Amino acid sequence: MSLMLVFLLAVQTAVGFPCGGSDYTDYNENSNAVMYETSALKPHFNYYYELLFEKHRPDLMEEWKEVEREREALTKKLKEFNKEKRTNLCDSIPDEWYEHHQLAQERFLQSVKERETSKIKISLYHLLAVKKTWNEEMKEALKKS
Repeated sequence: MSLMLVFLLAVQTAVGFPCGGSDYTDYNENSNAVMYETSALKPHFNYYYELLFEKHRPDLMEEWKEVEREREALTKKLKEFNKEKRTNLCDSIPDEWYEHHQLAQERFLQSVKERETSKIKISLYHLLAVKKTWNEEMKEALKKS
């Protein structure tokens, strides 16, 4: 398993993307190692986001933490289902959400690369909005299931 794949899995997990279009066990027989490494990196990513919110958007810090707690609870509920049911629930998330997620991530990456404070502030707001939308969509999907 390449380090890059582990990194990408960790990023997906850390930013509210538990329905990343793949099941970790599909990669190969070393999936337990990948999950361990991903879970080991997750606290680092969470802390990174908290530091960014603290510095650039302290007005959104508590909301970010609440949305993250809610996502964790939803992800935990998802894990209770078998693979087919999880897939169905994840498939209920509109394609538009995935497009917004990708765009928000690309803009965030660019703003961090540029170290442009005003762009980082806007990007953090958009990341929060995308994460909140995923939570809302997943709550609806779980209610219907």
